[in-house]
Amino acid sequence: MRRAQKNQDRLWDYFQNYQTEVFDLSYPRLGYFASKCKPWERVLNVGIGNGLVEKILLARGISVQTLDPSDKALKKGT
Repeated sequence: MRRAQKNQDRLWDYFQNYQTEVFDLSYPRLGYFASKCKPWERVLNVGIGNGLVEKILLARGISVQTLDPSDKALKKGT
């Protein structure tokens, strides 16, 4: 694996697993996004973060699927 990819993976892991509070400030933006989604629509979220977007969308009856390269983040966010 190239060094740049390793650095990217470390950054991803850090924010997805150890600094998830940075996502807490995004509630207004995610609420706005969710308000634009209709219940019959499906959303693909890349990067689970703290699972907030999934919670907001599911509460509105919107189908959401999440991809994340970190197994740890997926287990924690669900």
